[in-house]
Amino acid sequence: MDDTSAELRAVRDTPYGAGATGDPRRPAVLLAVLGIAGVALLWPVLAPFPGTVADHRGPGGWPQVAGGLALAGAGIAVAVVVTRLTRIAQSVAGGDYGAVARAAATACAALIGAAAAALAEPAVTHVLGGPPDTDPALLPRLGYVLLTLPGMVAAALAVLGTAFAVWRAGRISTILAVLGFASAIALLAGIFAVPVVVLPGWLVAAAFTIRR
Repeated sequence: MDDTSAELRAVRDTPYGAGATGDPRRPAVLLAVLGIAGVALLWPVLAPFPGTVADHRGPGGWPQVAGGLALAGAGIAVAVVVTRLTRIAQSVAGGDYGAVARAAATACAALIGAAAAALAEPAVTHVLGGPPDTDPALLPRLGYVLLTLPGMVAAALAVLGTAFAVWRAGRISTILAVLGFASAIALLAGIFAVPVVVLPGWLVAAAFTIRR
């Protein structure tokens, strides 16, 4: 048996938590919880776009602050889940797909964090007692664009690279891999907001069904 086959067999026989791989399920659950909480709490800011942004400068300030923190945390969780999933398959020939996925996931986390900060900025300013912005809708609109355009392009590359890397390693089924490829395409339509939910959805499915 050649070296590549031996490496592949060793990877498949490596249990979760051994070495640097780690179990992707816990951060996947955290991703789902933080992602849902972040979008729900920031929904008053997200929903009206591209028209006027809802006035969230009253008692609702703290929920939007919490939503920004949750969304930023979800972005970090994306990078952790992708890293753990791809490292399971990193010894397989052609593992550059995993490297691409990890780089894209890091960019995605940074963009989601920047978007969360912009979306929550008016609420943070209000909570801290700062002067009102001249245009309170400006930064939330910027945050929306960061989330749905470059953020979702990076997310699509992360999902595509992850799906291909773990599928080639024999860790996920062909059906789930195809769903991953389809999810990556759907994420490119992130400007419509709804496809954003595909990102945590597929990563959670992969984390819980990946073969030991």
